[in-house]
Amino acid sequence: MGMTKVLLLYDEITTAAAREFVATMTKLSPTDEVTVGINSPGGSVPAGDAIAAAIDRHKGPTTCRIDGVAASAASFLCMFADRVIMARGSFMMIHCPWATMAGTADDFTNTADTLRRIEQRYAATYSARSGMPEPEVLALMRVETWLTAQR
Repeated sequence: MGMTKVLLLYDEITTAAAREFVATMTKLSPTDEVTVGINSPGGSVPAGDAIAAAIDRHKGPTTCRIDGVAASAASFLCMFADRVIMARGSFMMIHCPWATMAGTADDFTNTADTLRRIEQRYAATYSARSGMPEPEVLALMRVETWLTAQR
């Protein structure tokens, strides 16, 4: 068994944060135990997906430790760790993905379609991990739900 490594995601999830996180993960021994301490408002879906994939790929045991808040994309990437633990008083926030944009009517339609696909993928992932039926997860996402460790 390798050493336990603690990586922190204590900021917005951006492309730069994902690049740094993934680079750090690739330098670890495959047997290292990894704990990802999270206190993040979330951020970019693709950046969160890259971090989730790095956690998922890691052969050693992985834990996401929510130290404050794991919101949005930060909550999603937790679903790929072997274990999720939450500090007393911490929150995991789930919601439907959103975007800000400018463009034509077709651009808005295409973006709405993409957001629905991401929404479905997130709901399916949360459902598979929690055992909660997908329609119930989607209902929680649609009203932006702040989950405590007890909930």
